[in-house]
This record gives sequence, structure tokens and C-alpha cells, in this order.
Amino acid sequence: MSNRLFLDTAFIQAILNRRDQYHQSALKILPLVKSVQEISTAEAILMEVGNALNITDALTTDHHFAQAGFNA
Repeated sequence: MSNRLFLDTAFIQAILNRRDQYHQSALKILPLVKSVQEISTAEAILMEVGNALNITDALTTDHHFAQAGFNA
């Protein structure tokens, strides 16, 4: 695995949701992800994960989360 990685919504959701069909697979590669030096994600991905998991509160100063309906 390279030293740079982009995390997609599906991976984050699989890690957080034990009922996700990819949960076990995501757990298996998590140690590799943790060893990566640079991990990137996007605001939209974080919002998508929050919505999928019914999270309503976001600890952020980014006003886009409030615009998207989160309590920020």
C-alpha cells in the first residue's frame, strides 16, 4: 500500500457499522490504513457518513455542515 490514501465513504461506514456487509473486510485492512502516512477524505464524504449513520451533531467550525442540516 502506498504512503498516501483516500478514504471513501464505504470504508468509513464499514468500520463504524458492525452490521455493514463489508465490516469484517474493512477491519482486516484497518491496520494497513493506520500505517499510511497521509490520509485524505472530503467534506462531502464525512457528511454522507453522518447522514447514513443518522448522526445529527458535528464538532466542526465548517459552516457547510450546518448548511447540510447538522448541529454544528
